[in-house]
Amino acid sequence: MSYRDSKGRYLCVFWQDEKGIIRESLFLRDEKHWRLIRTIFVTDGAKLESPLTAILWANGVEKRLFYLDQSNLIREVLCSDGFSWAEDQHNGLTPLKIATHHQSGLIAGHNRTREEEWRRRVYQQNEHLQLQELKFDSCHRRWVHGYKELPHALPGSVLAFGAHTNSTFLHLYYQKQDSQPAEIYYMPWWWLNPLNMWFHGAYRPVGNYPNRTAIACIIRERHFSEGHFRIFCHEGSGIISETICWAPLRWAPLIWAPTTRLPIKFPNASHFVALEWMEPDVQEGWQQHIVGINTADGTIWDYITGSEKVGPQISLFDMAI
Repeated sequence: MSYRDSKGRYLCVFWQDEKGIIRESLFLRDEKHWRLIRTIFVTDGAKLESPLTAILWANGVEKRLFYLDQSNLIREVLCSDGFSWAEDQHNGLTPLKIATHHQSGLIAGHNRTREEEWRRRVYQQNEHLQLQELKFDSCHRRWVHGYKELPHALPGSVLAFGAHTNSTFLHLYYQKQDSQPAEIYYMPWWWLNPLNMWFHGAYRPVGNYPNRTAIACIIRERHFSEGHFRIFCHEGSGIISETICWAPLRWAPLIWAPTTRLPIKFPNASHFVALEWMEPDVQEGWQQHIVGINTADGTIWDYITGSEKVGPQISLFDMAI
């Protein structure tokens, strides 16, 4: 996750050590490099190799982290001051004891439904490997189940979530049981989707993808103006494929480009995410980053799309406590 304040651009990384303890490492971008600011304890209640997923707002002051415990139940911890973490016993998922498959994927996201309202969402796999949607009803201050007819996914499928700007047009990327990456999407307009259904999308990347491959997406859209989707998948052996989709206008058909491969080979990565932000010194303004973590040696790397090499690798362990 990334955010910006008066001191610069920050990168927030959550990771789990060999004892199962989850920590948060915060990096500040110093000119063209990331500098580790601090590493703090988050929780010790997760099972080993639990998927970790988080959302943040208010410039990183408020954060929520979701993970799976030893019983494969979803747990949620909250940070509301930028430093200290605790279970959310009032409006969190932990008291609901939501059961998942022991190899469930997990992803959290949020989207704006009204001018000042953000809706939190969590997606996981139930005991039968079917994708499940949970969303927070801000009017009644409680979590509710979403659409119940979502597809089944590969055991341990990595999940990626994206939402359009100021809209409830949603995208979820996953790996089907035949290992092919796929997409489902949700349209918010009642006259096009009166049953509040999710639909299968047109994302069909070319290539052979290993089980539990890393998947990440960037979705940028403005009302009645051009936008784009970028979906990244790890093919193995350091190769990452990219599929781009353009949305010329809100009501125009989507235009899918052929799947391509990024121009370099990447370091080994157990996970990566795709991020996009504005850079004041960049001519086009927007920069797309792929940030990967190698859990074998505790290093992360940052690649700016279009570059000829990956940025310097930095360690998560330099300031671990």
